[in-house]
Amino acid sequence: WVGAALHKSASAVVAAGVGATVVYPIDVAKTRLQAGAADAGGPANELEAISAIARDEGAAALFAGLPAQLVGAAPEKSIKFLAYGAAHHFLLTAGHLHPSVGMEMLAGACGGLCQIIVTNPLEIVKIQLQLGREGAGGGG
Repeated sequence: WVGAALHKSASAVVAAGVGATVVYPIDVAKTRLQAGAADAGGPANELEAISAIARDEGAAALFAGLPAQLVGAAPEKSIKFLAYGAAHHFLLTAGHLHPSVGMEMLAGACGGLCQIIVTNPLEIVKIQLQLGREGAGGGG
């Protein structure tokens, strides 16, 4: 099971990196809109926000925090798939369970929980960088 989980993890890391890069400008715009960075009369939606950010701050601002996202993608996906694989293997062998939807959901929940616990600090750093704040603990 370890070999299959590592193969799936590697594939997921590549896919996550490409996907994150493509949609990152939309995520930056969404984060800024949600944080109230757009005042009255400011951008009304993500596309307007993307245009305003690129115009006012330069196109590079649309990718502020992307390195943290990409660094976080590798452990995030690896942890999720490895924890899922371990839980799946454990439930099938030690738990003597037969494959079922409930067992798959439980294994998936274990993988997701492990991923969230480990990667949440990187998510906080990413949001701080998207908002243009210095440091992860800053109150802006």
